[in-house]
Amino acid sequence: MRVKGFTLAELLIALVILGVIATFTIPKVLYANQNTKYNAIAKEAMGTIRPSLSTL
Repeated sequence: MRVKGFTLAELLIALVILGVIATFTIPKVLYANQNTKYNAIAKEAMGTIRPSLSTL
């Protein structure tokens, strides 16, 4: 009787692949979140400044 399953080497290779993907993906996600936050702050500032400039 043979037990079916993954070997340790196969599991380690899968973990290495997932680690490489995470290394490239996580910073992009964090940067996108920061960029969205900064864009919202800039739009809010422009909304506050624009009426003042239009009265000049």
